[in-house]
Amino acid sequence: MNKTIKRITGDGLMLAVYIVLSILTIKITPNLQIAFTSLAIIITCVVYGFVDGIVVAFLGSFVGQLTSTYGLTITTPIWMIPPILRAVVFGLAYELFLNHGVRLENKKILFFIFSIIAGLVVTAANTLAIWLDAVILEMPVEFVVVETVLRFVSSILSSIAMTLLSIPIIFALQNANLIDDRNKKEVKEETVLAYIEKDDSYLLLYRNKKKKDINKNKWVGIGGHLEKDETPIDALKREIKEETNLDVIDYEYKGIVHFNNENYSEIMHLFVVKDYSGSLGECDEGELKFVPKNEIFNLPIWEGDKIFLQYLFNNEPFFELELNYKGDELLSYERIK
Repeated sequence: MNKTIKRITGDGLMLAVYIVLSILTIKITPNLQIAFTSLAIIITCVVYGFVDGIVVAFLGSFVGQLTSTYGLTITTPIWMIPPILRAVVFGLAYELFLNHGVRLENKKILFFIFSIIAGLVVTAANTLAIWLDAVILEMPVEFVVVETVLRFVSSILSSIAMTLLSIPIIFALQNANLIDDRNKKEVKEETVLAYIEKDDSYLLLYRNKKKKDINKNKWVGIGGHLEKDETPIDALKREIKEETNLDVIDYEYKGIVHFNNENYSEIMHLFVVKDYSGSLGECDEGELKFVPKNEIFNLPIWEGDKIFLQYLFNNEPFFELELNYKGDELLSYERIK
């Protein structure tokens, strides 16, 4: 399905959810209520972006006003602003962290914090809307002050409740592939990386021979890209033969590492070679050297490499790791498995 059509369909679905949730609103007093519509806005912002969240909030609040007891009035635009503010505040916060490689649904405390902040902003806007509505329609305004504290308390509690609901829903939808996960970058590269072990040392390659090399002047393991129709195991054996002149006899498949770096992403299959045959040759990409494990972290290596190397040192079971970079800077990491 065309991505634009799929996105419009998704927005339409979330708009329908918003309208249904608005019907379930619990009214404590005429101006104090617990609404569930924020759930639709939050999920839309996470899945499709804050612009889509604004659209759903705008159209949903308009339909809500249209079908309410009061219908369309001169103050209708005022009442449509608070839901839109939720999409703006929470959506922009989510985008900010997403651009730095951090997904808020995986950082639950941050998710709660920004959900509550958005809720408080909405409550403040609602309070102002109630006051303006009363002034414009020449109604008493004393009740606005009386109910203000209760409104902010209920806002915090409802924000917590909506967050508790939204996070598992987001994961469930993504895991079921019912919606696109825009947080996942399209994989453009698939590689292998191996550490050949000998006497508590790993064979490393100091990349200092190529002019244009993303690993220039860094120590790395042995590896490279998978060729067409090649399996990770076949690529492992081929790359080691090409770069070291050694033949792999025994190896352990240790994990998968996902690299995300701005517009580039990569899946790397990680191995430790336990046994090999042949004599070590020269590599046209740099200098080959067996380095004791306790000295590797003293060398210029990628910050993310230190994380999975420590897993290897600890002989941990098969793992899956996500590393998020911006240029040479490691922004965040997450162990998925």
